[in-house]
Amino acid sequence: MPGRPQGLRIHDTATAFVARAAIRDRFSRAESTLYQAEVPQSESPLALVEQRNREAFEAPGA
Repeated sequence: MPGRPQGLRIHDTATAFVARAAIRDRFSRAESTLYQAEVPQSESPLALVEQRNREAFEAPGA
């Protein structure tokens, strides 16, 4: 798994600190991948979030 410090066994990672933002990022990406596999014709949830964020930041008064 990317990001796992060298030398740690799987059961050791339970005591390693992982930032909340990293956990949210990993979860969101995994959930998006799962959703794409289940509903292939749909747009990626992460792509939708990126699009909506871009529109919000580009809106007048943002």
